[in-house]
Amino acid sequence: LSGRIGSLESSVDVPIFGRHNLTNLSAAAALGMACGLSDQEVWKGLGNCRLIWGRNQFVSTQKGFKILFDAYNANPDSMKALFENIEILKVKGKKYLFLAEMLELGNFASQFHFDIGKLASKLDVEGIWFYGPNFQKFKEGVESTGYKKTLEVSDRYEESLAIKAMVMLDKDDVVFVKGSRGMKLERVVQNFNPLDFAKKD
Repeated sequence: LSGRIGSLESSVDVPIFGRHNLTNLSAAAALGMACGLSDQEVWKGLGNCRLIWGRNQFVSTQKGFKILFDAYNANPDSMKALFENIEILKVKGKKYLFLAEMLELGNFASQFHFDIGKLASKLDVEGIWFYGPNFQKFKEGVESTGYKKTLEVSDRYEESLAIKAMVMLDKDDVVFVKGSRGMKLERVVQNFNPLDFAKKD
């Protein structure tokens, strides 16, 4: 992160993933200054920022690929934000998506899952996995654009989905894992043999 805060132009490494978090960091800086912190104190404080469990959390695995675990919550806007970040993130290997249901969308759930499937299919990803009640609508959305790569869907979590994904993932790949908290996507991460990943109750 680089720029000007007050009268001090500087830069700092902030271990937070996602362009959308620039808005959050800007708000934090403004709040710090409003509370009387100096420009230098604000810059130092930004470098100490950390994300909580399940929010854009990078996890290493024994096999060598990385997981971006963002399953604390999910809705259409946060899914789109993730997709935008996927497009700009450069990786040595390939990119994959492992998604689950966006809950509590009411009567719009079917349409939203179709739309998200359609957007997901336009990303430069080698495979897409999805589980949840609206799996069929999601699948229709993906297939509506002519997506021809790996696509696996299910109405519920099945360990076989994670196993199939695990076989495809190689060193230097990144798999993006996102869905609503109620879908318990940490089960997927556990099946990927993660290093230093704490399961949350």
